[in-house]
Amino acid sequence: MEAATVVEIIISHMSALEYWRLYGQKKISKDAKKRRKRLQDAIPSLSFVCDVVPEGLSHPISLLVGASGARRRSKMVRPRVYTRQVPEWGFIETGNGVTVCTPAFCFFQMAADLPLLKLIELGYELCGSYSLPVGKSVNLNPVSKVDGSFSEAELKAAAQRQYNKASLTNIKELRNFAPRMKGAKGYKNAKRALQYIINGSASPMETILVMMLTLPHKLGGYGLPNPEMNKRIEIGKAAKHRPDRAFYKCDLIWEKAAVAVEYDSDMFHTGADRIAGDSMKRFDMSVLGIEPISLTIRQIQNAVEFDVFAKLIAARLGKQLRFRSRQYLAAQRELRALLPGNSTSFKNPEKANAK
Repeated sequence: MEAATVVEIIISHMSALEYWRLYGQKKISKDAKKRRKRLQDAIPSLSFVCDVVPEGLSHPISLLVGASGARRRSKMVRPRVYTRQVPEWGFIETGNGVTVCTPAFCFFQMAADLPLLKLIELGYELCGSYSLPVGKSVNLNPVSKVDGSFSEAELKAAAQRQYNKASLTNIKELRNFAPRMKGAKGYKNAKRALQYIINGSASPMETILVMMLTLPHKLGGYGLPNPEMNKRIEIGKAAKHRPDRAFYKCDLIWEKAAVAVEYDSDMFHTGADRIAGDSMKRFDMSVLGIEPISLTIRQIQNAVEFDVFAKLIAARLGKQLRFRSRQYLAAQRELRALLPGNSTSFKNPEKANAK
């Protein structure tokens, strides 16, 4: 007597990314296994998919299958055929017949759908402590509010949804996963992106900021050395007059050059208490011999002001910026198009490709 076939779905590509953005590790049981799986040749019934798929994912749901004969499409499901050897540690079982591709596997899947800059941006997100919104979830963007202010309830809700999350992966794990994907569609794009991703970004704006500072000139950046992001700095002797605090985190820091950049977000740097706290932080950094340089969203959005800022950072790092060509300016415009509020913000590439 033949064993019964185990019915399951494997969520992949953009749907897997949405899953991780929505749930992180929250929906995965403690005994869930990250392992190699055999892909099914067909998608289970739509009624089964509707019953088990996690709430909040955009339709159609991308599901990984192992045979080209399973290309049955519907408004609910989009099959994604994968005929290569299934990568080890590429899946995590979440229960109820649902398996999701790991963040590392998802990154390489998205490499076939995204342009390089968007893939780098995605890598920062996966290796950072924030996530972009999914579907109808609200992304509080200061540039969309007339006075740039939000209620405490709005700020708290936004932070709970999108910020202060555990990172889904890290650059070492992504690079270690790369050999398993060699020769796959998008592999070269992913390998190139992995050169430029740094762990530790805490927000989308921090990501764009560090990309603009560190990406090479051919990608529109200033080519500065990589900083460490949100590194914990023990305040030591500064703690003598600050007994309630033992450390700070710097948004960007080049520790050997004793230079730090603090991004003053309109969302999280409003109110007298926060302003006073930021002032104390800058003072304590100075006591430690670290030069803190503040930057606002308006300075980032203004290309001329940001150019002055980038030259200031370069001077502190002992670097000279000498480049002005049509190719560079075009690449810079493309990179700056990633800034929040721009019409080229992150969209679902699968929906675009399906049109």
